[in-house]
Order: sequence, then structure tokens, then C-alpha cells
Amino acid sequence: MARRVKLTKRVVEGEPAPTGGKQTVLWDTETTGFGVRVGARSRTYFVRYKPGAGGRHAKAREYTIGKHGQPWTVDAARKEARRILGDVAGGKDPQADRQGAREAQAWRQFGDVADAFQRKHVQRNLKPKTVREYGYIINRILVPAFKNRDIAEIERADIAAALDKYTNNPATERFAFSVARSLFGWAAQRGIVDVNPCRDMKAPPSPAARDRVLSDYELALLWRATADMSLPYGAALRLLAITGQRRAEVEQAEWDELDLGAGVWRIPASRTKNSKPHEVDLPPLALEILDGLPRLGRYVFTTTGKSPIANMGREKRRLDARMAELAHADGADAPAPWVVHDLRRTCASGLAYLGVAPHVVEKLLNHSSGRGGSLVAVYQRYDYRAERRAAVEAWDAYLRQLIGRADGDNVVAFPGGG
Repeated sequence: MARRVKLTKRVVEGEPAPTGGKQTVLWDTETTGFGVRVGARSRTYFVRYKPGAGGRHAKAREYTIGKHGQPWTVDAARKEARRILGDVAGGKDPQADRQGAREAQAWRQFGDVADAFQRKHVQRNLKPKTVREYGYIINRILVPAFKNRDIAEIERADIAAALDKYTNNPATERFAFSVARSLFGWAAQRGIVDVNPCRDMKAPPSPAARDRVLSDYELALLWRATADMSLPYGAALRLLAITGQRRAEVEQAEWDELDLGAGVWRIPASRTKNSKPHEVDLPPLALEILDGLPRLGRYVFTTTGKSPIANMGREKRRLDARMAELAHADGADAPAPWVVHDLRRTCASGLAYLGVAPHVVEKLLNHSSGRGGSLVAVYQRYDYRAERRAAVEAWDAYLRQLIGRADGDNVVAFPGGG
């Protein structure tokens, strides 16, 4: 039940307490939006308002001032209501500010704020792939550096020191800075910290463009070395070399995405870097690898049956050691350092060597370079499926030649490039 009346001490205290769990609301006739809620045990002052940013269609909010008594007499509560309504007229949202203040009080340790940032912002607003990338940086780099620190005490020098550990990995260093800047910016918006310490910091330089391409001999070594790896890591690395797709796309592949009968792998937009669905033609070599894998769950490459493979970095170090061992046995030098992403570049370079047109290679790898300008980007919808199928079959045949030669005696005398 609700009614309008000029609120006075006598009116508030004289209002009978309702029964049956109900409440009575008395609206003040002197200050619009100000009222008192009378319950069985208490009488509470509040103010109702609509946030200015939402306009007249905004949903009304209530801000609780306090219970009748001391310090909240009728006059004191009315004065506070008018102050709150003045803040609303100035564009503020008192309820949101109060929530932010509560969070600022509740979250002091960096680890708690980092967890809230992931739950309330990252997981709600970013793509699944980016969520995983943010999670890696936060949980493996930032939290270990600052976990038990009061977030308000973390300064630019502290962040710089944490990032300096990754100067030998420019891509990680730069991305970690980006994540830290986003995290502290979110905390500043919530009132958890007064200032984002990353605001005036210069971002680490962009990593130099890589140009590492595995030679024919190194590809052959890769094939021999992966034969000694435990499932499914060796198979995943071979599929990377065959298809040229991105590491995360291969590692997180699901059986439902594969049509082995048609020789097609359909990667949904939610898992591609450019947010576009992508169909990958699977040549016979890829199908042989996939046919040899056990089906332990939804993921193609899994050791648990519940999640995709992890620890590729550890397995890559073992692969490097095995490739060096095989090379030395051949009387050759160990391969120069390379990273998993270089397999994608190697595939692209190999396709170019085989005479595949650049625009077909880009379609095959689902890579957007902006080649051809905006007109082509908007109106060119031909997907070059026939050309892509021919290209992957040519690359399949080329790899089979390398594998066959790798199984022979004269494994050192391979031409470079590829």
C-alpha cells in the first residue's frame, strides 16, 4: 500500500505497522521521489530516481538512506534525498557509485580484483579465444607478480618490473601490458583504484615481423621427430604443418567440426581470429592422421577427454631436442630456433613455391591482409574452393615426397626452402 503525505516525525512514527509481511510506503509531498517504507519492525527512508543517462525510459532505481531514528530524522533524510537527487540531475548514479565503493572496500588484494575483472568483464564481453588469452596473462604473469599486494599500492615501476622479465619475448611483453592496462582501467572505473598506473606508460615495442621458414630438411626432421612423441601432440604438430591453420584452432578442434567423409574441417566464427567461419580442405595426409586418433571426447587433441591439449611449449622443447638429436645423427647441424607459428608461415611459403596464387593462399589460411582494397573486401565473395582444394593436394604431395625421402638413407642432401 502507498499514499502521499507530508512526512513529519509524527506521521512516520504514527503509521501503524502492517501485518502479514506487507509494507506501507509513504511518499513525501514536499520532495518528489523521497519516501519512507514502513515494515513490521523498521521504518526506512529511501529515494527513488531514474539515472540521467537512460532518459525518461530508464528503469527507476532506489537508494536506501537509512532507518528512522538517529541520525536519520525526517528532516535529515529529506535533506539527504535532495542532495542525492541533485547528484542525479548532474549526471551521477548514486546507486552505482555506492556499489563501486562497496567493491573498492571489498577488493583490495590484486588477486581478488583480477578474479573479479575476469568474471565481470573478460568473460562477459570478449570472445572465448581472447578470454583464454587474457586468462593466461592474468593467471601466469600478473597474479604471480602482484597476488597479495594491495592493488592501490601498485605503481608504474612495479608493472614495468613485472614486464621486464619478458623482454626476450616481445609479443608476450606487449600483450601483457595491454591486459594490465585494461585490468587497471576497469578497476579505476569501479573506484577500486584512483588512477590507472598504466595510463602514462609507453607500450612495449611491437615484435619484429618473423620470417622463419622451415627448410625441406627441417620439415622431414619434424616428421621423424613427431613419430616419437606421445599422442596427441605429434599428430597436432603434423596437422599444423599440413593445414597451415593457427595453433589455437588446431589445438581446440572438435570432432563435430570435422566431416572426414567429405574431407572438410569447418571452424566456427567463434574460434577464428577474424571472427569469420572457415572451411579447411583436408588432404589425404591430414585424414590419415585424424583417422589414427582415438576419440576420447569432444576434442580432437586431448589427453583427458574433457579439455583440449595444453603444455605445447613443453612438448615443443622435447621436439626441438629430438630434432637436434636426429640431425646430429645425420651429420647435420641442429635446426635454428623456431616457434610453432612458423609452421603456418612455412605452409604459406611452400604453397607459393608450388605456384599457388597469393589470394588463394590467403583464403586457404583464412588470413585478411586487406589486399585489393575495400571494394574487394566488400564485394568479392568468391571463395576459390576448387583452387584451394588443388592447393592443399599439391602441398600434400610435396610433403609426402619429403616424408618418403626422410625415410631413406640420403636424408642430408635436401634442398633448402620449401
